[in-house]
Amino acid sequence: MCNLGQGVYERGIETGRKERNQEQAVKLYKKGWTLSEIAEFLDCSMEDLSNWLKIS
Repeated sequence: MCNLGQGVYERGIETGRKERNQEQAVKLYKKGWTLSEIAEFLDCSMEDLSNWLKIS
């Protein structure tokens, strides 16, 4: 795969990962998990987490 194709592929993987984490964060928050527990479990920043939860 050429470098351009590899870059596009990797960005697609990263986008999918972020979308999945966002969905999981919302579910865990609704189940009563704390923000710090969710951030640690999903290995994401508190900033990302708070942005995701404002969207939903």
